Amino acid sequence: MEPAKSRDEINQRLARLVEASKTDKKLRQALLQDPNPVLAAHGIPLAPGLRIRFVEANPSEIVLPLPKYEGPA
Repeated sequence: MEPAKSRDEINQRLARLVEASKTDKKLRQALLQDPNPVLAAHGIPLAPGLRIRFVEANPSEIVLPLPKYEGPA
């Protein structure tokens, strides 16, 4: 697949992958285990060294990312 050319296109492709992962068990496992090849196959470019991690939703858990620490060492 040709690489996405805009942020909107990337977001649309990611949304389609997430939606498809609801019913496609192989896709879901691939996204959970090693998403970079899946993203590349769907034309979703990643900057070198950037890693994306998918996590399964759990109704008894909320996942919130913390911003980068900027205080003293």
